[in-house]
Amino acid sequence: MRGWTIKGKPASGRAVLSQEQDGIKSHTHSASASSTDLGTKTTSSFDYGTKSTNNTGAHTHSVSGTAASAGNHTHSVTGASAVSQWSQNGSVHKVVSAASVNTSAAGAHTHSVSGTAASAGAHAHTVGIWCSYALCCDWLTWTHHHR
Repeated sequence: MRGWTIKGKPASGRAVLSQEQDGIKSHTHSASASSTDLGTKTTSSFDYGTKSTNNTGAHTHSVSGTAASAGNHTHSVTGASAVSQWSQNGSVHKVVSAASVNTSAAGAHTHSVSGTAASAGAHAHTVGIWCSYALCCDWLTWTHHHR
C-alpha cells in the first residue's frame, strides 16, 4: 500500500477508510513570518592587543636575463642643417652643411642583463584591522618589521 493514502469518506461516495489510488492531491500552504520578533542580538568585544613581528627580514632580490636578438640591422640619424657665415677682407663667406650618420651592422647579437634589488633596510608596517562582523571586536593593531 505504499503511495496510497487512507482517508475518511469523500464527497465522491467512496467508502470510509477505503484506499485512494492517486495519493495526496496537489495543494499549497501559505505562511508569513514578517511580523515575528526575532529580538535583539548582541555580541561581546575582545581586545586582541598589539601584534608584532621581528625585524630580521632584510633581503635582496637578484635579476638576470638576456635581451633577445633583433637580427642584423643598422640605425640612421639625420641631423639638422648648419649654416656658418663670416666676413673676411670685405667678402662674406657662408658654409651650409647637413649631417647624416648610419651605424654599422654588428650582426645578430644579444645583450645580457643582471642586477640586484637593494634591501630597504629595517622598517615596519602597522596595520589596523577591524572585524567585519557587527560589534565583534575593537580595532586590532599589527606591526610588521623588516630589516
